[in-house]
Amino acid sequence: SNYAPRKIFGEYCHARLKEYIRKAKQLGIKVSLLLETEVINADKINQGEWALLVKSARYGEQKYISKNIIVTTGHLP
Repeated sequence: SNYAPRKIFGEYCHARLKEYIRKAKQLGIKVSLLLETEVINADKINQGEWALLVKSARYGEQKYISKNIIVTTGHLP
C-alpha cells in the first residue's frame, strides 16, 4: 500500500498538531480546536487556498479559509 497505516498517520498528525499549537502560542497566536465538527463543503478558491464550511452542534455553521486540508473520512463502526 502507498499509504501509512491509520494508527501511524493519526499519531503523526497528533504530534504535529501539538507542535504547531505550541509554536503558535509562543508567537501569541490564539488557537481554537473545533471538536466533533463536520466539514459541509470544501471549495478550492485560489491556488493553495480552500474555503471551508463547517458545522458543529456547539457553534452551528462557520466559514474558514485554509491553505491546507487533510481529508479523513473515517469509517463506520
